[in-house]
Amino acid sequence: MTRSPFDMSGKTVLVTGSTLGMGLTIAKGFHACGARTIISSNIQQHPAGP
Repeated sequence: MTRSPFDMSGKTVLVTGSTLGMGLTIAKGFHACGARTIISSNIQQHPAGP
C-alpha cells in the first residue's frame, strides 16, 4: 500500500492566526490530511457573529 505524500496521520500541527482567511484554510487542509489540528487566534469571537 502506497502512502500519500499528503498523509498527516499521527501528526499534530499548530496553526496560529487560524480564525479567518489563509490560516483557516491551512488548518482545514491539515485536518483533511488526517492531522490532529490545533488552532490559535487572538480574536475571541468571529467578526460575523457566534
